[in-house]
Amino acid sequence: MSAGRIHCVTDANPSDLPGEPARTIVSLLLVIHLFCLATVLSANLAPSPLQLRLVETLAPYTRLICIDPDSRRYHLTHAVPDDDDHLLDVTLSEEGNRSVVFPDVGWRGSPRRERYQALAELLAFFARRDGEESAALLARSAGRAVMIQEGATRAVVRCRRRRPQPTVLPPRSAANPPDPRAEEYLEDVYTADVWIDPDGSVQLVRRVTAREVAPAVPAKP
Repeated sequence: MSAGRIHCVTDANPSDLPGEPARTIVSLLLVIHLFCLATVLSANLAPSPLQLRLVETLAPYTRLICIDPDSRRYHLTHAVPDDDDHLLDVTLSEEGNRSVVFPDVGWRGSPRRERYQALAELLAFFARRDGEESAALLARSAGRAVMIQEGATRAVVRCRRRRPQPTVLPPRSAANPPDPRAEEYLEDVYTADVWIDPDGSVQLVRRVTAREVAPAVPAKP
Protein backbone atom coordinates (compact mmCIF):
# COMPACT_ATOMS: atom_id res chain seq x y z
CA MET A 1 0.00 0.00 0.00
CA SER A 2 1.59 3.22 -1.12
CA ALA A 3 1.59 6.21 1.08
CA GLY A 4 -0.72 9.00 -0.01
CA ARG A 5 0.79 12.18 -1.18
CA ILE A 6 0.06 15.35 0.69
CA HIS A 7 -0.05 18.51 -1.40
CA CYS A 8 0.76 21.63 0.52
CA VAL A 9 -0.36 25.02 -0.67
CA THR A 10 2.40 27.45 -0.08
CA ASP A 11 1.63 30.95 1.13
CA ALA A 12 1.78 33.79 -1.29
CA ASN A 13 5.06 35.46 -1.82
CA PRO A 14 5.43 38.12 0.90
CA SER A 15 6.69 40.50 -1.71
CA ASP A 16 3.26 40.36 -3.45
CA LEU A 17 1.38 41.55 -0.33
CA PRO A 18 0.85 45.22 0.52
CA GLY A 19 3.35 46.63 2.91
CA GLU A 20 2.66 47.44 6.53
CA PRO A 21 1.95 51.15 5.87
CA ALA A 22 -0.60 50.31 3.15
CA ARG A 23 -2.42 47.80 5.38
CA THR A 24 -2.49 50.33 8.19
CA ILE A 25 -4.01 53.01 5.94
CA VAL A 26 -6.67 50.62 4.56
CA SER A 27 -7.62 49.50 8.07
CA LEU A 28 -7.88 53.11 9.22
CA LEU A 29 -10.10 54.04 6.26
CA LEU A 30 -12.33 51.04 6.92
CA VAL A 31 -12.74 52.01 10.58
CA ILE A 32 -13.61 55.59 9.58
CA HIS A 33 -16.18 54.35 7.04
CA LEU A 34 -17.84 52.04 9.57
CA PHE A 35 -17.90 54.86 12.11
CA CYS A 36 -19.65 57.15 9.61
CA LEU A 37 -22.17 54.43 8.75
CA ALA A 38 -22.94 53.70 12.41
CA THR A 39 -23.34 57.41 13.15
CA VAL A 40 -25.88 58.21 10.42
CA LEU A 41 -27.93 55.07 11.09
CA SER A 42 -28.05 55.59 14.85
CA ALA A 43 -29.06 59.24 14.35
CA ASN A 44 -32.07 58.38 12.16
CA LEU A 45 -34.39 57.97 15.17
CA ALA A 46 -34.54 60.61 17.94
CA PRO A 47 -30.93 61.81 17.57
CA SER A 48 -29.15 63.63 20.35
CA PRO A 49 -27.57 67.09 19.81
CA LEU A 50 -24.16 65.41 19.62
CA GLN A 51 -25.38 62.98 16.96
CA LEU A 52 -26.85 65.82 14.91
CA ARG A 53 -23.55 67.68 14.98
CA LEU A 54 -21.70 64.54 13.95
CA VAL A 55 -24.12 63.89 11.10
CA GLU A 56 -23.65 67.42 9.75
CA THR A 57 -19.88 67.12 10.08
CA LEU A 58 -19.82 63.81 8.19
CA ALA A 59 -22.43 64.89 5.60
CA PRO A 60 -19.94 65.70 2.78
CA TYR A 61 -18.84 62.05 2.81
CA THR A 62 -22.00 60.16 3.84
CA ARG A 63 -24.28 61.98 1.38
CA LEU A 64 -21.74 61.77 -1.40
CA ILE A 65 -21.89 57.96 -1.34
CA CYS A 66 -25.60 57.86 -0.35
CA ILE A 67 -25.36 56.06 2.99
CA ASP A 68 -27.16 58.75 5.00
CA PRO A 69 -30.91 57.91 5.23
CA ASP A 70 -31.52 61.52 6.31
CA SER A 71 -35.25 61.83 7.12
CA ARG A 72 -36.27 58.54 5.48
CA ARG A 73 -37.91 56.47 8.18
CA TYR A 74 -36.40 53.13 7.25
CA HIS A 75 -36.84 51.82 10.80
CA LEU A 76 -40.64 52.25 10.53
CA THR A 77 -41.10 49.92 7.58
CA HIS A 78 -43.78 47.42 8.55
CA ALA A 79 -45.25 46.51 5.13
CA VAL A 80 -48.29 48.77 5.62
CA PRO A 81 -49.75 51.26 3.08
CA ASP A 82 -48.01 54.19 4.81
CA ASP A 83 -44.63 52.69 3.80
CA ASP A 84 -45.40 52.72 0.06
CA ASP A 85 -44.41 55.54 -2.29
CA HIS A 86 -47.04 58.27 -2.67
CA LEU A 87 -47.41 61.05 -5.20
CA LEU A 88 -49.56 64.12 -5.79
CA ASP A 89 -51.37 64.50 -9.12
CA VAL A 90 -52.80 67.95 -9.87
CA THR A 91 -55.01 67.80 -12.98
CA LEU A 92 -55.83 71.19 -14.52
CA SER A 93 -59.43 71.07 -15.70
CA GLU A 94 -59.12 74.11 -18.02
CA GLU A 95 -56.14 72.78 -19.98
CA GLY A 96 -57.47 69.53 -21.39
CA ASN A 97 -56.98 67.67 -18.11
CA ARG A 98 -53.23 68.17 -18.18
CA SER A 99 -51.60 66.68 -15.08
CA VAL A 100 -48.72 67.97 -13.00
CA VAL A 101 -47.27 65.12 -10.94
CA PHE A 102 -44.78 65.42 -8.11
CA PRO A 103 -42.48 63.99 -7.11
CA ASP A 104 -41.72 63.76 -10.81
CA VAL A 105 -39.19 61.51 -12.45
CA GLY A 106 -35.63 62.15 -11.43
CA TRP A 107 -32.98 61.22 -8.95
CA ARG A 108 -34.68 59.53 -6.00
CA GLY A 109 -32.15 60.89 -3.51
CA SER A 110 -32.57 64.57 -4.35
CA PRO A 111 -33.79 66.87 -1.53
CA ARG A 112 -36.52 68.25 -3.82
CA ARG A 113 -37.96 64.80 -4.46
CA GLU A 114 -37.79 63.90 -0.77
CA ARG A 115 -39.74 67.04 0.15
CA TYR A 116 -42.50 66.24 -2.34
CA GLN A 117 -42.55 62.60 -1.24
CA ALA A 118 -42.87 63.67 2.41
CA LEU A 119 -45.74 66.02 1.47
CA ALA A 120 -47.64 63.25 -0.33
CA GLU A 121 -47.05 60.79 2.50
CA LEU A 122 -48.24 63.32 5.07
CA LEU A 123 -51.44 64.03 3.13
CA ALA A 124 -52.12 60.29 2.84
CA PHE A 125 -51.44 59.89 6.57
CA PHE A 126 -54.10 62.47 7.48
CA ALA A 127 -56.57 61.12 4.90
CA ARG A 128 -56.39 57.60 6.33
CA ARG A 129 -56.88 58.82 9.90
CA ASP A 130 -59.80 61.21 9.40
CA GLY A 131 -57.56 64.26 9.66
CA GLU A 132 -59.86 66.06 7.25
CA GLU A 133 -58.78 69.62 8.04
CA SER A 134 -55.06 68.87 7.79
CA ALA A 135 -55.48 66.87 4.56
CA ALA A 136 -57.59 69.66 3.04
CA LEU A 137 -54.98 72.27 4.00
CA LEU A 138 -52.20 70.35 2.24
CA ALA A 139 -54.32 69.60 -0.85
CA ARG A 140 -55.47 73.23 -1.07
CA SER A 141 -51.89 74.49 -0.84
CA ALA A 142 -50.62 72.07 -3.49
CA GLY A 143 -53.49 72.87 -5.86
CA ARG A 144 -53.11 76.63 -5.38
CA ALA A 145 -49.36 76.54 -6.07
CA VAL A 146 -49.81 74.62 -9.33
CA MET A 147 -52.78 76.70 -10.51
CA ILE A 148 -50.93 79.98 -9.93
CA GLN A 149 -47.84 78.63 -11.68
CA GLU A 150 -49.84 77.40 -14.68
CA GLY A 151 -52.33 80.27 -14.82
CA ALA A 152 -55.38 78.07 -14.14
CA THR A 153 -58.34 78.50 -11.78
CA ARG A 154 -59.68 74.93 -11.41
CA ALA A 155 -57.94 71.64 -10.68
CA VAL A 156 -58.41 68.18 -9.24
CA VAL A 157 -55.85 67.19 -6.59
CA ARG A 158 -55.21 63.50 -6.06
CA CYS A 159 -52.96 61.85 -3.51
CA ARG A 160 -52.09 58.44 -4.94
CA ARG A 161 -50.38 55.41 -3.47
CA ARG A 162 -48.14 53.22 -5.61
CA ARG A 163 -48.86 49.63 -4.64
CA PRO A 164 -45.89 47.24 -4.66
CA GLN A 165 -45.81 44.50 -7.23
CA PRO A 166 -46.68 40.98 -6.07
CA THR A 167 -43.70 38.73 -5.46
CA VAL A 168 -44.77 36.39 -8.26
CA LEU A 169 -46.58 37.90 -11.24
CA PRO A 170 -49.46 35.78 -12.56
CA PRO A 171 -49.03 34.90 -16.25
CA ARG A 172 -50.72 37.39 -18.63
CA SER A 173 -52.39 39.30 -15.81
CA ALA A 174 -53.76 42.69 -16.85
CA ALA A 175 -54.11 43.70 -13.19
CA ASN A 176 -50.41 43.09 -12.48
CA PRO A 177 -48.34 44.27 -15.47
CA PRO A 178 -44.56 43.76 -15.40
CA ASP A 179 -43.88 47.52 -15.33
CA PRO A 180 -43.83 48.59 -11.63
CA ARG A 181 -44.76 52.18 -12.65
CA ALA A 182 -47.87 51.13 -14.56
CA GLU A 183 -51.16 52.92 -13.90
CA GLU A 184 -52.69 49.71 -12.54
CA TYR A 185 -50.54 49.97 -9.41
CA LEU A 186 -51.77 53.47 -8.52
CA GLU A 187 -54.52 53.78 -5.93
CA ASP A 188 -56.30 57.03 -5.05
CA VAL A 189 -56.08 57.84 -1.34
CA TYR A 190 -57.51 61.36 -1.43
CA THR A 191 -59.26 63.31 -4.20
CA ALA A 192 -60.57 66.87 -4.08
CA ASP A 193 -61.76 69.62 -6.42
CA VAL A 194 -59.87 72.86 -5.88
CA TRP A 195 -60.62 76.23 -7.46
CA ILE A 196 -59.78 79.92 -7.09
CA ASP A 197 -62.71 82.27 -6.61
CA PRO A 198 -62.79 85.71 -8.30
CA ASP A 199 -61.85 87.28 -4.94
CA GLY A 200 -58.67 85.17 -4.86
CA SER A 201 -59.74 82.74 -2.14
CA VAL A 202 -59.02 79.04 -2.68
CA GLN A 203 -61.92 76.61 -2.18
CA LEU A 204 -61.85 72.83 -1.82
CA VAL A 205 -64.45 70.09 -1.88
CA ARG A 206 -63.37 66.52 -1.26
CA ARG A 207 -64.67 63.74 -3.46
CA VAL A 208 -65.84 60.67 -1.57
CA THR A 209 -66.80 57.20 -2.69
CA ALA A 210 -70.14 55.54 -1.96
CA ARG A 211 -68.66 53.41 0.80
CA GLU A 212 -67.34 56.52 2.59
CA VAL A 213 -70.79 58.12 2.79
CA ALA A 214 -73.26 57.13 5.46
CA PRO A 215 -76.33 55.41 3.97
CA ALA A 216 -79.44 57.51 3.69
CA VAL A 217 -81.97 56.86 6.43
CA PRO A 218 -85.59 57.16 5.26
CA ALA A 219 -87.65 59.67 7.19
CA LYS A 220 -90.20 58.28 9.51
CA PRO A 221 -93.81 58.97 8.49
